[in-house]
Amino acid sequence: MSNQAPHDGIVDLHAHHVARELIDAIRKDDGAHNVTVKTDDQNRAWVHLSGRSANAPLAPGLSDIDKRLAWMDEQGVAVQLLAGWMDLSAYNIPVEDAKWFTRLQNETLTAYVQAHPGRFFGAAAVPLQGPHAAAAELEYAVKTLGMRAVQIGADVDGMTLDDASLDPFWEAASGLDVAIVIHPVDVGWTDHTRRYFLHISHGNPSATTAAAAALMLGGVLERFPKLRFLLVHGGGFLPYQFSRFERSWHVAPPANKPAAPHPPSHYVRQFYFDTMIHDAGALQFLARFAGPDRVVFGSDYPFPMGIQKPNENVEAVAGALGQGAQALMRESAITFLQCNC
Repeated sequence: MSNQAPHDGIVDLHAHHVARELIDAIRKDDGAHNVTVKTDDQNRAWVHLSGRSANAPLAPGLSDIDKRLAWMDEQGVAVQLLAGWMDLSAYNIPVEDAKWFTRLQNETLTAYVQAHPGRFFGAAAVPLQGPHAAAAELEYAVKTLGMRAVQIGADVDGMTLDDASLDPFWEAASGLDVAIVIHPVDVGWTDHTRRYFLHISHGNPSATTAAAAALMLGGVLERFPKLRFLLVHGGGFLPYQFSRFERSWHVAPPANKPAAPHPPSHYVRQFYFDTMIHDAGALQFLARFAGPDRVVFGSDYPFPMGIQKPNENVEAVAGALGQGAQALMRESAITFLQCNC
């Protein structure tokens, strides 16, 4: 496998992929590992994990590599970091079943990375409800499959990311020097929170914000200072309300005192932020908040909430970073992945 990406063009660090071979393997397994695929009366495929359905049917664009490459070429995207669809994170199924399922996701995704050298990198899936198993799968994904990153949820089926039980995984990620993408898991929302599409417009950014706060205030970033994270969807609400988190560290009463010995500003440089925002003013604020070396492009391909015109998104960021924004964002992406591009 070649890790050489084209030396110009946009690097996209927020894109989702589900291999057709993965779905075929789930059908063949026929529920033996608590994962099934059911087809509805509109011929749409739905994945179920221990009986819990994904939020939506499988989008065709998740698996259509030819259409993806055509879009990338048309839009000037040189390379994508392929990551799974977080509805398939499988945090709610038994660890042994999740080990089977995440290994299958990683190997089928890697096949596409290897088939298109220079166009894709891979982000691993791990069974995070079993931190030692997740650490082992991450080591396999990085050392054997050559993956550059790992994608995890903003929580682990309700368990927050500062839970001490996750430390074996953080230790492994730190030792492997692997990039970590935090992405909300879009399952478990009630009908009330789904109204008006609020689970996407409000729920996803809120979950990312809570995850970042847990990492900073809960002491994870203090214990593991080498970890680096990408916060998708522009970092949720964190950049725009950061002063509240900073202030809360100073004034929280003893019963709610953060575990971290330093305020959030001490740790914020461990975060990168993608540009999956639909407002030029907000993008420019994000670029000024994060700094020129912590902003990367993210499309959220192939979902409709994503960035359809990458060049327009990058041009908006240029209002804060200058006309060299694309090159700066590319260098930031390379630094985040620690790839020899």
